[in-house]
Amino acid sequence: YLDGLKGKLTIQAQALPDCVKAELVELTKSGTATLKLVAAKDAKLFNGTLRLAARIGDSGEWQSIVCALTSAGVNNGVPQGFPDYVIPETSLLWLTVLPPKPEKVPEKKSDSVKK
Repeated sequence: YLDGLKGKLTIQAQALPDCVKAELVELTKSGTATLKLVAAKDAKLFNGTLRLAARIGDSGEWQSIVCALTSAGVNNGVPQGFPDYVIPETSLLWLTVLPPKPEKVPEKKSDSVKK
């Protein structure tokens, strides 16, 4: 399980802006973890980095998760995209939070009567 790891693996998002929350994700068997980020209803515009970290068990130290950057095979003039990047991996991910769109208020119909 998880390359021989036994026990619980906990994943968290770090360095989130105040307007964004994320609960810890715990894995106790092999599989995929989904970390859900939720912005507050009154969230302000934010552009910046966040980090993912993991720890083994309940008292281990948090270790940064390094994410490999890979080509998506997008046709950008080079067959199969660019297979190699100048930076092949990173522990910093980019987060953009957009403020909520204003709710549309239904227009009131005029009650005026023609005379």
